[in-house]
Amino acid sequence: MNKQLEKLYLPFAKADTANNPFCTAEIGEKYKDFFDTYFSTSVMTSQEYDTATTKFFAFATAVEENAFEVGFYTAVQLLIGGGQE
Repeated sequence: MNKQLEKLYLPFAKADTANNPFCTAEIGEKYKDFFDTYFSTSVMTSQEYDTATTKFFAFATAVEENAFEVGFYTAVQLLIGGGQE
């Protein structure tokens, strides 16, 4: 993500949950279900749990950033008339 686009993205990503458009009730439920199923500390050691959650959040953040970037450039194309036949 380029620096200019990052300046648009970061305020959303760093907002508290109530003001963060990336944090919806549906996503929260899916997150809880996933962690309750696959990241139970009764199945993993504390170190394994920390490693797994760190990697999971890195993945989730990369997906979120990519989706923001794709959405932004799609909106720009629509605003300048791209994609119209």
